[in-house]
Amino acid sequence: MAPPGVDHEPRAWRERVLAGLLWTVAVAFACVAPWIVMDGLYGEGGQWLYASLGALCLATALGRRRVPYAFGTIVVLGSATAAATYGVILTGYAPNAFTTFGFVAVAATLLLGVYGGVALVALIAAILIAVPALHGFGALQRMDGWAATLDSARPSSAPRVAVIFIVMSMSSVLAISYLLRRAEDLLRERTLSLERLAAEQAEKERIQKDLMLREAAFRKAAELEVLARLAGSMAHDFNNALLVIYAALDTFAQAELAPDLATAADAVQAAATQAASATRQLRAFQRPHAADAPARVPLAASVNRLGMLLRRVLPSNVRLQLALEGADGLVILADEGEVHRMLMNLVLNARDATREGGQIVIRVERAELSGRPSARIAVSDDGAGMSEEVQRHLFEPFYTTKGGAGTGLGLASVRELVEAAGGRVGVESQLGRGSTVSVDLPLADAEAQEIAPSDTVAELDGTGINVLLVDDDRLVRVLLAGGLRRLGFAVVEAADGDEGLMVVRRHREPLHVLCTDCIMPGVPMRDLSASFRKAYPEASVLACSGYTADETGLNIDAVDAFLSKPFAIHELARRIVDLRRRVGPARAAAGVPA
Repeated sequence: MAPPGVDHEPRAWRERVLAGLLWTVAVAFACVAPWIVMDGLYGEGGQWLYASLGALCLATALGRRRVPYAFGTIVVLGSATAAATYGVILTGYAPNAFTTFGFVAVAATLLLGVYGGVALVALIAAILIAVPALHGFGALQRMDGWAATLDSARPSSAPRVAVIFIVMSMSSVLAISYLLRRAEDLLRERTLSLERLAAEQAEKERIQKDLMLREAAFRKAAELEVLARLAGSMAHDFNNALLVIYAALDTFAQAELAPDLATAADAVQAAATQAASATRQLRAFQRPHAADAPARVPLAASVNRLGMLLRRVLPSNVRLQLALEGADGLVILADEGEVHRMLMNLVLNARDATREGGQIVIRVERAELSGRPSARIAVSDDGAGMSEEVQRHLFEPFYTTKGGAGTGLGLASVRELVEAAGGRVGVESQLGRGSTVSVDLPLADAEAQEIAPSDTVAELDGTGINVLLVDDDRLVRVLLAGGLRRLGFAVVEAADGDEGLMVVRRHREPLHVLCTDCIMPGVPMRDLSASFRKAYPEASVLACSGYTADETGLNIDAVDAFLSKPFAIHELARRIVDLRRRVGPARAAAGVPA
């Protein structure tokens, strides 16, 4: 079933055509009337007929809005047909009659359609055959002097014939022109509608494709989230094991070892350091952690460490080159894991552009950012390059040229990390000639460097510093406590949050530093920290964990420092001494009640 508007349109323009035809016929009768009266044509009966038909058409035209369509159609077709038939009866095949009959055929087609036009043509043909036959049989008589009305030499004949021809023919021309113009308008509207429909369909398909890519990216991101959590959990367990190794090595360092045992201990130390670096690289696959405190990152050393991991993940036909000649002295303030994650994304994208083999170069050099010195890290490849269209959308979330194999999140996260650090990202690329993605990061201010702690174990003295050490891993706790005690610290141990809280409430001597793991059985670490601060307002809280601060759910404001496992005993001791020297006096100066 067609929509209401589809049926309404033909009715509307036919109503307008009917109104125009009624006025046309009324005008035609008004033009013919003077000649009929002046020439005395058709007698009184003819004059009365023409006047009545003209008046009927004029009245119908004036009251068109209140007259049914069918009635108006009968009036316009019937009046014109009756006038032309009457003329044929009285004068024979007069030219005006044929002009009027032609007008009737066109009008019938416009108002009634093709079948109506064919029916009127058949009726007119029957009239043109029947009237002469009736003339021949004497059933109908032409008027006296009928031949004179057709005489072209007669002065009144030419204007009459010309006016009637003009009025009737022009009405047909105008009606057909209106129909053609309206048909063209409808065709144009239909074409525009089809174009809009095609555009909407294309947009719908684009949205569906984008939705599918986003769903695929979401699923892949969820998979990566699971892998990241698994990596974090593995790193935590591995870090605890490394912490025990570090503590044992510190114990060996205090003893006089035979040369072969000292060499073995040094080898274990080197292996543990390498393993600790591997766990940091493993955590680089996790998403950024807002609570991780930024630190000074020497770019040359950091990129060198990352290079070892990158060479393992790149295929053998892709060479990695580190151009670090200009990196000497370039230090940024950032989270090193985020820096590695950013470079990992850039290098993996470069790898995808060099599937058939090539070279990737990581270049670190000095640059300028908004008129200030900065460090520029550029990752270049000699691969396929990118078109201008790809470059325009390169950093948009979920935009990928890899189909379902990519999430479109890697470069978007790079831009997010760089802009959050106050930097900027630039891209240069040519199809077939490779690409370069450069990252400009502000250099760390000299005053941002932390207070340098003592560099040797011999300079560390924990005498007079009481430490509450809380860790649910017994081996970690025992070795850390033993190492701190050898450096002069007084250490009270607790196996979990509940035991730590009990120590806070019952211990008679003042405690200066709480050194606690973040995820343990018993009361939450935040409750333990709050109780410790309430009992010892001038004391410090040092959180230690194999997880990142964000993974532990730790509020960074609830502690004075965060130390990631694994670490050596002297590193823990340095941090405790530093907290005791800086935080305690600062709180005392601020008037914190003891």
